[in-house]
Amino acid sequence: MNKLFRLALSTITGLTLFGCNASTDSGDQFVKTQLVYTIATDNTGQGVITTFDPITKITVADAYLETNRVNIGANPISINFFNHNGYITLETEKKIDVIDPATTVSKGTIDGLASPAYTVFLALEKAYVTNSKDNHIDIINPNDYSVTGKIELPSNTFAMHPITWNHKVYINCNTDTGAKIIEIDPLEDKVTREVKINANTTSLFIDAYGKLWTMTLGDVKDGGTVKPAIQRIDPNTMKVLGTTELTFEGDNIPMMTMINGATEFYYLNANNIYKATMLNNVTNSEVFIDCKNKTVTALAIDIVNEVLYVGCQSDPNTTEMTKYDRNGKANHTFPAPAVVNNVGFYTVY
Repeated sequence: MNKLFRLALSTITGLTLFGCNASTDSGDQFVKTQLVYTIATDNTGQGVITTFDPITKITVADAYLETNRVNIGANPISINFFNHNGYITLETEKKIDVIDPATTVSKGTIDGLASPAYTVFLALEKAYVTNSKDNHIDIINPNDYSVTGKIELPSNTFAMHPITWNHKVYINCNTDTGAKIIEIDPLEDKVTREVKINANTTSLFIDAYGKLWTMTLGDVKDGGTVKPAIQRIDPNTMKVLGTTELTFEGDNIPMMTMINGATEFYYLNANNIYKATMLNNVTNSEVFIDCKNKTVTALAIDIVNEVLYVGCQSDPNTTEMTKYDRNGKANHTFPAPAVVNNVGFYTVY
């Protein structure tokens, strides 16, 4: 897997549906804060988990190591929250580390996975886990940490970001002949439909109107003619509704996108974050944040507090995480060890 594609793959989870990684465990209407988790990988491949409290401004560098007195393991890909637990996928370790998100204490591991990347929770006793290097989806029981089954995919088909909508699961997949979005019926654990999209998909979201959106890198990087684009898909008909090509310069091609569920989304192109109005196609795109020629490694939105977090690599061992308000004004920066490639939010009530 080439470096560019892997970076795009590893940055998306913090982006999903304008911060849907935020926990919704409690029915309490008074939100205390969103605890920010950054998932990073150092130059040896070791995972580094840092926490930031936006209220107290306290940052705990490598919080997992400090709390558990052991490293979390190599190549963490994503973090997701469900039922008062945090689930961190560890691709190389072939497991998910389950933590108490309020304390970062490890509660156990889900072992026996293939190459875990992203999770979607369907019930208290059922979740899907996609694998970045294996052509199947693992089925787990989050309640007792067991692997209960798997969904086989065609050869050389690698599932990425699963989302749920209208009692179905949709996942963008890359294959050796292109890319597609598949639909899975979770009652039968079977792929029921699919739609072909442009090559090299890196993300998948659903908006407030029930339409799927995906970022595709195309094949320009490989000498082809298909440019990076955002595609909109109707999950009811599994048809592509529109394709909007994105401009780029030289090797700097768009890598990420994000939808807030209603009218706006953001994407990274070169060293700028762009904001665009979401209609049938992309319109009114404009530079939202100028990242000053720094390498952006992470982009995520805290939907509860309506703030944007951008991670810029300041040196090989540090990422500067900056919080921006909805108008693009920076109001706080905190350091995180290593290269941050994923951000998750846990709601503390």
